[in-house]
Amino acid sequence: MALSRNDLVAALADKSGSTKAQADEFLSNFADIVIDGVSKGEKISIPGIISVERVARAARTGRN
Repeated sequence: MALSRNDLVAALADKSGSTKAQADEFLSNFADIVIDGVSKGEKISIPGIISVERVARAARTGRN
């Protein structure tokens, strides 16, 4: 089951005992940190949860 951003914010607020606005701000800040790190070429890793890194791939020939 995929979680939407609203579902994730609601679950985060419920688990942390904070408001949805605070949870949304936290999620936005977390996403900004991950995006900034990956754009600089850094590998972002939280063991057991997520691992994100930029990968260079060769161009593919498109077909119509």
